[in-house]
Amino acid sequence: MKRKSVSLFLFIIAVFFAVACGKVDSSVNPETVIASVEKTTEDLVVIKVDTAGDCEYLVDIMAYLQDKEALTFTTDGAGMVSGINGQTNPADFSCCWMLYTSDTELSNAAWGTVSVDGVTYQSAAFGAEALPVADGTYYVWQYRKF
Repeated sequence: MKRKSVSLFLFIIAVFFAVACGKVDSSVNPETVIASVEKTTEDLVVIKVDTAGDCEYLVDIMAYLQDKEALTFTTDGAGMVSGINGQTNPADFSCCWMLYTSDTELSNAAWGTVSVDGVTYQSAAFGAEALPVADGTYYVWQYRKF
């Protein structure tokens, strides 16, 4: 149990620093983007990016999808995604939205994996505000309990 607590703490610190470096690009042209929410449940959201267009980071894609009313999300003061579709992280982080991706260059199994429809995704190396998006990539948000 102590290892999980330490690991969660280190993850939160890593996400904070990764997110602090990212920024939302408000000059994104939505006509250049082709992205969709492929699957959504209470604790899972699968985003597919066919064409990132002007979007540089995953948070830009999420803002695009929010504008299209395909999902909703909130961030905390530091930029960390704190809620998706009304499901929010509690203050004690006993549950948390975790980000996974099919982009093998920007992921690893350090924070685990998630399987969706027979496909396994590794944890993203950055938070949504610092994770560069790539055409043809899947991004999976899973609400996990610790």
